[in-house]
Amino acid sequence: MRKIATASFKTTLIASVSAACLIAAPASAQDAAEEDNPGDAGEIVVTATKQGAQSLIDVPQSISAVGGEDLQRAGAQGIGDIAAKVPGLSAFGAGSNQTKIKLRGVSSASESEPQETVAIYLDDVPITGSGGTNNENGASPDLGLFDLNRIEVLKGPQGTLYGSGSLGGTVRYILNTPDLNDFEGRAQARVSTTKRGSESYGLDAVLNIPIVQDKMALRLAGSFAHNGGWIDNTAPVVGLGLTPTGTGRKDANSDDNWMVRATLEIRPVEELTMRARYMHRQFDVKGESSVDTARGDYTQPWKIEPFNKDNIDLYDLYLEYDAGSVVISSSTSYFDRDTLDLQDTNRFSQLLFTANSPSSTLINSNRQKDFTEELRVSFDTGSMIKGVVGLYYQKQTKDFTQDAPSPGLNDFCAANAGCFGSPVPIADLNPVFPTVNRYVVGSFPNVFQSVVPQDLKQFAVFGELTFSLTEQLDVIVGGRYFDLKGNFDYRSRGTFSSPGADARSGSYQEDGFNPKGTISYKPNDDTTLYATASKGFRAGGFNQPIPSTPQCIAELNSLGITNSAVSFDSDSLWNYEVGGKAKIADGKVYVAGSAYYLNWSDVQVRRQLGCGFTFFSNAASARSIGFEGSISAKPADGLSTDLSVSYVDAQLQETLPQIGAKGDSLPGVPNWTIGFAVDYERPISERLDWFGRVDMSYVSKFRSSISPTDPSRRDGGDYLITNVRLGLAGEGDQSWTLALYANNLFDTRAVVGTQSNLFGDYQFINRPREIGLQANIKF
Repeated sequence: MRKIATASFKTTLIASVSAACLIAAPASAQDAAEEDNPGDAGEIVVTATKQGAQSLIDVPQSISAVGGEDLQRAGAQGIGDIAAKVPGLSAFGAGSNQTKIKLRGVSSASESEPQETVAIYLDDVPITGSGGTNNENGASPDLGLFDLNRIEVLKGPQGTLYGSGSLGGTVRYILNTPDLNDFEGRAQARVSTTKRGSESYGLDAVLNIPIVQDKMALRLAGSFAHNGGWIDNTAPVVGLGLTPTGTGRKDANSDDNWMVRATLEIRPVEELTMRARYMHRQFDVKGESSVDTARGDYTQPWKIEPFNKDNIDLYDLYLEYDAGSVVISSSTSYFDRDTLDLQDTNRFSQLLFTANSPSSTLINSNRQKDFTEELRVSFDTGSMIKGVVGLYYQKQTKDFTQDAPSPGLNDFCAANAGCFGSPVPIADLNPVFPTVNRYVVGSFPNVFQSVVPQDLKQFAVFGELTFSLTEQLDVIVGGRYFDLKGNFDYRSRGTFSSPGADARSGSYQEDGFNPKGTISYKPNDDTTLYATASKGFRAGGFNQPIPSTPQCIAELNSLGITNSAVSFDSDSLWNYEVGGKAKIADGKVYVAGSAYYLNWSDVQVRRQLGCGFTFFSNAASARSIGFEGSISAKPADGLSTDLSVSYVDAQLQETLPQIGAKGDSLPGVPNWTIGFAVDYERPISERLDWFGRVDMSYVSKFRSSISPTDPSRRDGGDYLITNVRLGLAGEGDQSWTLALYANNLFDTRAVVGTQSNLFGDYQFINRPREIGLQANIKF
């Protein structure tokens, strides 16, 4: 079926869905009999303020929360599956484990940034890396959604409580904790097939084991998934150090991932909780979910197939002492992430030589290790003052390496009277890794190789205080003082490493203060209104030197510089926001909305040079204006509906050569995102129900670069995706569900990301229609 693309159809559909949700919910609520009261809509507890559990409606802040049960009912496998359902959130997709999250239009690049603008947390543990050079930080890892209690999305800068990286907001994955009393377990299995692709399957299981009643319990969880591909490789695969192996592979963009997690909770006395956790998550991605922009089909000519490997080990110890009016907590964690990825760079080789140039590739490896400690005290004495204060410390090390091997390059050069203006053979350099994926790697021409060790230390003091001036009026003030210190040491060799640009060392130091102020008014228990001003920041980092080749020198001179600066500073953002949330119709309808203005200063801008190198500078200012709203309703027994709408206008505020002009839109951000879901369940018999669910999400057009005249600018977005599920649910000693589902029901071909540079001109596309069966059992 062709893509649903007409503006009139989309406008009509969206208007119809919105009207149905807004009008039908209150009317149905009034018609519902008292004995059929379906319960409160949107009733969910969050811990985002770090002051204990609070009902979502009582938090004077723009927070979206998606519960674990809702994630399961929707069949969501990653955060990209719920992006359109969370107002203000957009997901720039580049395939499995490669989703870049943006909030409220805070985006300076659709490709790599020195650090993402949204911080990712697993409970209290930060996952995203701080700072860095201009190449090593990829997307935030996919942490999976199985055995989650909820996902909390905090929108707007969270510089007070969450620090560096929370420029556009923070996403928190909140896990289920061990139950000290009941033995329980749950398992789910799924199998599916993709149109024009291959089969997928997965298995997840969790077991909760009380060891000492009321004192100790162990929770074990594990997952495995194989996601079949749907993009065919049509080129003869060369490999590294190997001869051609044929005509490529069918369904080449597959991945395998697995996770194990163990959580031990001990409560020796009622006031003290000790929780220790270990998690290992591993991704093995083959190929990419991309196609050549000029093709418009589901094929890609990779001479050397890309891949990505990502291994994560996480150790976390959480301690909490609850003395009633005062709670002392400590989170100590060690995070170890090891990534290795390969990108086919044959387009770059063709630009350097001819269309018949030898195959080439770029191999990136990054080993990141983080130790973090956060100690905080929250208090609520029942008087007019409550709050939280804390200390934060982080020590991070990174070891980043790059290789650019080109098998067969010297044979090509010999046959073409030399390369790079010289008949001298390119040096054979052993890559950093002796084996890469399934390819055998020996010594061969390696045009570039670099090693970049780094370290970063961060210290912060933070706090938020709430002053209750009346029973209805609160004033919240907060602040965070931070101090950052970092070092790096860069070394390179090879054809593209020239004297004067083959070594660079440097240090980086910065401190600052991020304030926050909020006025909250509660006219009644079911309504909260607020106004907020808050500041956030993103740490700076280091630039690798630019080789002194004639082309690089000419491009740098056109920018008025001789080389990139050793370091770039942090950027910061002020958020001014008003919003509110309320429960109406006897608690059956929950509505929330906000409007905001973001002022972004010293934006870290990515400068791409035609000679193949990039650097970052603080060279821009930007602003973002938008509004977002959501409504959840339970109008009748077994029926629930959710609607979310977000609009954002994010623009550059000054003209920058080779970047864009004042008023140009920021990259990777759609103006509109709209999500709608309806879920209905009815009994068949005393122990058997049937249920159905429809999820629809619309993402408007977004662009890959800022300037409209940029020849590499590409459009993505402008698509509507529909997922449906139909199944049976059984109750008893063992509850179970069996669901038939169709994701992307109308087989819409959506461009969810783009890349156009020296290494390729690609569109990252979504999975075609997927039909599957999922079974869950709980005991």
